[in-house]
Amino acid sequence: MPKHIRCNHYDSDGSRVDPSLFHPDSCNFAHPDESAWWAAFPARVRLRPSPSKHSSSAYPRRDRHSRSRSPHRSPRATARRAPSMDSRDPRMESRDPRRRSVASSSPAPPKQPAFAPPPPLSAPPLSTPRPPLSVPPLSAPLPPPPLTIPLPPSLPASFATPDAPKPSTEGEMKVMWEKVLPHLAACVENRKAYQECQKEVAAYEHICNTPRYTTFGTDAERARVAQELASLRAARDEKSKALSRSVLALKDVAWWPVGPNQDEEAAAKYRELIQYVLQLNNAASELHQAYIKGAAQVAPVAAPPQPDPPQPDPNGRPLKRRRVSDAADDAQALSAADLAEMEQLRERLEELNERVGDLKNDLNVLETSDKDTIIAEIDARMEAFALETRSSGGGASSAELQTVEATVKTTNDHINVLAPEIANMLVEGQRCREENDALKREIEKQSAQFTAMQAQLDTLQEAMKADQAPLYALTVAFERLEEQRPPPPPSLPLDFILAAIDEPIRDTVQAVVRPMVEDMGRDLKEKISTQDAEMYGQLWGKIALTLQVVKAVSEVTPSHASSKGKSKSTTPAAVAPAVP
Repeated sequence: MPKHIRCNHYDSDGSRVDPSLFHPDSCNFAHPDESAWWAAFPARVRLRPSPSKHSSSAYPRRDRHSRSRSPHRSPRATARRAPSMDSRDPRMESRDPRRRSVASSSPAPPKQPAFAPPPPLSAPPLSTPRPPLSVPPLSAPLPPPPLTIPLPPSLPASFATPDAPKPSTEGEMKVMWEKVLPHLAACVENRKAYQECQKEVAAYEHICNTPRYTTFGTDAERARVAQELASLRAARDEKSKALSRSVLALKDVAWWPVGPNQDEEAAAKYRELIQYVLQLNNAASELHQAYIKGAAQVAPVAAPPQPDPPQPDPNGRPLKRRRVSDAADDAQALSAADLAEMEQLRERLEELNERVGDLKNDLNVLETSDKDTIIAEIDARMEAFALETRSSGGGASSAELQTVEATVKTTNDHINVLAPEIANMLVEGQRCREENDALKREIEKQSAQFTAMQAQLDTLQEAMKADQAPLYALTVAFERLEEQRPPPPPSLPLDFILAAIDEPIRDTVQAVVRPMVEDMGRDLKEKISTQDAEMYGQLWGKIALTLQVVKAVSEVTPSHASSKGKSKSTTPAAVAPAVP
């Protein structure tokens, strides 16, 4: 993408505004190290340089609390004494670097340019200098009627209405779809395959150049990588040959929806452009002459008398400012119509000069872009011809030499005339090629989208056809079912329902509950027997211990209790054998 505006990080002479600033590579503006710097427009807003001690001390702030400041001026006096933009001191403009850099239209070359800048072009100088504007006196007669200002010529018809592309016929579309697009698709596929294979080859070559592979790689790994690299290179060569074959096949078709470059039309358009530039120059000169005549008819005004400078007071006190009458300072200006007309003339003249300068810059760029190449080629051919003539033997006569020199001179003149036309044709051809490439990409995209949408449409139509018959049958069946709905059956009496439900429910409950009751009975019996055994084992030891204690006590008691003890001792003796 061309860059038309300069970067605001640089001044008009190519130096940085602030050394700490930098620009990335993705900046969309022109820089001094680029060729587009000289043809680009200056930036409208410049970055202010960083403040320094000199800049802060050169313009001290005004002391608002000082008592020695001048008295308040009236708005009329301020407006009367303020200098105009035209009469401003040029030294004030030179103090501000931003104003000077923005106002300058012709950039100065940098201190160390990276390339030779093109020769600067400017508008043709005016024949006569512009006289200063003067104010007519009060008693001056009325100004003459306004001069007839010639209007600038209109653009040529070829530039005003661009040629619209002609729609393709049915035969051309058929040729494009049947011949061109298959070859174009093959070219695109082969190019993608070749690029992928090239990327793989580059990756393997990068692996072979790594220090790890060269230092720590084994012989088996190196042999495997070398074999794969050789196979990839062979595949890349095959893809390259396939791409070349597809490109040659596409070239052999020799048909495109965009026609060839019309050299005659481009030459006619260039001639119209030259005629238009000449008309612009004539109109600019006429406007300048009319402006000079209008300025000469205005009589100068006598300068008002200047008051004597005030004499300083011997006591050292400051003098008071003397109020000057407004009538003495206010000069009679031109009428509003004359000023508007003159300002309009000036604006038109400046606009025409700018347009002529832009056109000449464009022509110079086109001439310098291809003129050197053509001249170098012609010089090479002439040298070859001279060497061939010398080698053939025999010196050429003076007449033949003069004829050759005249031919060379004529050829150079023709080259100087045809170089801009050829450059314009080359630019037009490049633009047509870019439009052709864009049209090709758009056709590929549209064809891919059309193919995908056509496949989707075919699939949907097949699905609709397959679902149409079952859907119709279901619809008819549902409608008939709605029309011939049977009456609901009569409900059974409640007693019959209860009698019919009682037996199945009873059998089901018995079948489910009976095993549960039996399991619960068995579990209860086991728990009771376990508890009885535990209780019997725990209580019988205590009872046996009690009986032994009673026996021991009965043996220790006196004899008068022996009979009683004997009668009671039978019970433990009878029970003792049952001790487990």
